[in-house]
Amino acid sequence: MNEPEKIEPAFGLVPGGIFAGVPFMGVSLTAAVLLLLIILYFMQRLRKKLGEARALLEKMAMTDDLTGF
Repeated sequence: MNEPEKIEPAFGLVPGGIFAGVPFMGVSLTAAVLLLLIILYFMQRLRKKLGEARALLEKMAMTDDLTGF
């Protein structure tokens, strides 16, 4: 009698955890989320600084250096 064909799990999904078949996948996922949060934080700071620079540039464009008006 023939043995049933063994089916390999796809994408490293094996009993024992979703990332059990992929080495360091849990750590990589955590690192990726942390990196994303850091990037979002710095993007927020950059947007604020760009807004301040834009406001200063607009003020400088409308103000005469000699008279201040």
